[in-house]
Amino acid sequence: MAESPGLITICLLGYLL
Repeated sequence: MAESPGLITICLLGYLL
């Protein structure tokens, strides 16, 4: 799941929220 930094950011934000 390290294809794009944007995807990682969305995943992290979604997990935190």
